[in-house]
Amino acid sequence: MSTTFLLFLGAVFLAVLFAAVVLAFFAAGASVFAVAFGAALVVAFFAGAGLEVAALSSLVEPVDRRVLLRVPRVDEASASPVSSARFRLGGMVVYRN
Repeated sequence: MSTTFLLFLGAVFLAVLFAAVVLAFFAAGASVFAVAFGAALVVAFFAGAGLEVAALSSLVEPVDRRVLLRVPRVDEASASPVSSARFRLGGMVVYRN
């Protein structure tokens, strides 16, 4: 599944949960003003959290996976990996000193 689809499902789930909570408060006899004020607080909280996540994610630089999984050069003289190089071993990056 793509990330966009999962985010969409999460948003739908939160909207349904929010609607159920609002209806439950109305069923319990809460006033319209109290429910509207509580709903505004919840929406403001999630909007602020979304803006914070967007701001933090803009600070992260994308990582090129090809750089992390690069196979090192082989020293022609000894036919062994260079001592400070990193190489792949079963899908893991291994550092050799």
